[in-house]
Amino acid sequence: MEKTKKSIEESTMASWSSYISTLEHALVQMENSIEESISVPSACTNEWCQSVEEVIDELTEAIYALKPPRWASQGQSESVRRLKRKAQQVYAKYLQQAGKIMPG
Repeated sequence: MEKTKKSIEESTMASWSSYISTLEHALVQMENSIEESISVPSACTNEWCQSVEEVIDELTEAIYALKPPRWASQGQSESVRRLKRKAQQVYAKYLQQAGKIMPG
């Protein structure tokens, strides 16, 4: 039974790590898109803002729903915390570019 448990944990951690990496990559892409729009002020159209806001909402919802498995390492747990802080920074950057005020 211990071998099965270890196998399940390893498989879950590999999938979980892949998911975290994918979210990190998506967040970087979103941040790059926002930074590109800052350099081209006419790029921030209503359509662009609506599209970015939809993606950011979905992305931050997925990121804030993350809860590391109990067997996650301290480093993996810290990466989730960093990812959540980064999501907040990217969202704030978007709001600044869109001329909106951050809620709360």
